[in-house]
Amino acid sequence: MDIRFGFAVFPLFEVWGKFGYDPKVGTCSIMKLNGRSPKMTLYIVAFGLPSLVFLVCYSRIFWVVHQASQRVIKDSLENVSINRSVTFSSKKVFFGNIIGILRWRLRKQL
Repeated sequence: MDIRFGFAVFPLFEVWGKFGYDPKVGTCSIMKLNGRSPKMTLYIVAFGLPSLVFLVCYSRIFWVVHQASQRVIKDSLENVSINRSVTFSSKKVFFGNIIGILRWRLRKQL
């Protein structure tokens, strides 16, 4: 049983407010009984509390995703410098091999 429906038991048994026709709204509503009505409590429990949970959970999700993206950016920047050095050294090896092959061919022809 949902806690929000549990609060509806109080007006049903006229412990805290009562159900009755509200001419302002034109429908059955929770009316005050002895100057007391659970409407504000029901609004807080039925809307405010779930909204707060929603806000806290999604804020936490945003924070975790933000931190992960910052780590990815940091790691990718570190890998870029490593990749540049690997690319540079691989170019040296490639051109070094070509120069070595050309020297070998020139020695063979002489």
